[in-house]
Amino acid sequence: MNNLRISTASRLLLIAIVVTGIIQVANVLRITNNVETIDDAWVEFQEAQNEKVRLLGDLRSAMGYGGLIENFKDYMLRQTDEYLENIKKFTDKSMSIIKTYEGLGLNDTETSALGTLEEIVTVYGAQAGEIETLTFDAVAAEEIDAKIQIDPMPALEALKVLAQAAEGKKKKGAKKTKSQLLNSIRAHLGFGGLIHNFKNLMIRRDAAIADKVKADVTAITADAASYKALGVSENEGKLLDDLLGVIAGYGTAAETVLAQAGQGKSPQEIDQALSIDDSALTGALEGLKAEIKNQLDAKSQAVEDTLEGVRSLVQISVWVTVVMLTLLVIGSYWLLNYRVRAPIMAITGAMNDLAGGNLEAKIPGLGEKTEVGEMAGAVQVFKENAQEVNRMTAERETEDRRNRRRLRGEVLALNSALEEEVAKAVELVKDRVNTVENSARAAADLSQSAHTQ
Repeated sequence: MNNLRISTASRLLLIAIVVTGIIQVANVLRITNNVETIDDAWVEFQEAQNEKVRLLGDLRSAMGYGGLIENFKDYMLRQTDEYLENIKKFTDKSMSIIKTYEGLGLNDTETSALGTLEEIVTVYGAQAGEIETLTFDAVAAEEIDAKIQIDPMPALEALKVLAQAAEGKKKKGAKKTKSQLLNSIRAHLGFGGLIHNFKNLMIRRDAAIADKVKADVTAITADAASYKALGVSENEGKLLDDLLGVIAGYGTAAETVLAQAGQGKSPQEIDQALSIDDSALTGALEGLKAEIKNQLDAKSQAVEDTLEGVRSLVQISVWVTVVMLTLLVIGSYWLLNYRVRAPIMAITGAMNDLAGGNLEAKIPGLGEKTEVGEMAGAVQVFKENAQEVNRMTAERETEDRRNRRRLRGEVLALNSALEEEVAKAVELVKDRVNTVENSARAAADLSQSAHTQ
């Protein structure tokens, strides 16, 4: 550990931080994915459990395929009492559903739409009595249809308004759920849809109505394909195939109706000639409804399991974060205090000793293969240079002292020699002076002696 470089330790800490971040990002992505799964399942579950959606589906069923409108048109065609009884039954059922719907929290638009539906259902119920009167006179179906004109468009618009309010706003790009697709199939199949238009086709034998039937067949087929694209069980696949088989039969039958109408056959004759077994259709619709319920129950359990997994993952994530952050804090403290601060302070102390003149101070960290070791090496060079300067200074001072002693000796020797020379010169002068004095004295003596003589 003494040779662990600060840069290496820093990289290790950085890697630890990155790894911690990656773990947290992975956990967040996993949690987000689980939350999205839960959200999708919850949305689908809410839609299936939505009371408005459920009642709207029941209302479509009561008014549409196998319900009010089909029995109303069949009563025109076949004029038997069983259809009249069914009209009364489904009129009452539709009104009951509408009343239940009105008990929910509604906005003004929904309330108005329910009022429209209530009026239309009441009209169909009342017109059934008119049909009964006409059947007593053996009036043909097309004549009854001509006399009893009920515009279904207000009811269709009302159903559309209720559907939009019940389903609410969808996320952009969100796919329809199985519940929504099944409701869409019922809408295209029932009131204002396939069965409604097909019965009108048999009564009115109009090619434009045949085009509406074909459009309904196409729409239902597309909804079934979208349903399958969501992933279906083996039983769901079989039910959808059964449904599509019956729907395709209606498309083919529309061509047959036009062909027989071209031969001049009456609506009753065409109705009797056609043989469409749609019992599988009713079973398919109920079977798909049951499948959706079972799958929602399974998804509900899956949501619980996913939530439990998310809770566990969050707990693990928290503990991992705590442990990793604790290790990072300890590692950072160790790196900064023991590998950076303490060595640098020790080197700073050694540098202060060197600056104070203690060139024997020990340099800590010397020889370590770390940044601190490199700093200690630089200080050691400074120390050695200072020691070399001191050595050279001491040698120079010694040489100076030696030179001064030699110079002083030479000066002293020169002084001694000079003194000797001066002394000799003085003696010589003294000798010369004595000689002159002696000569002068001798001359004086001679002069005196001569004078005496």
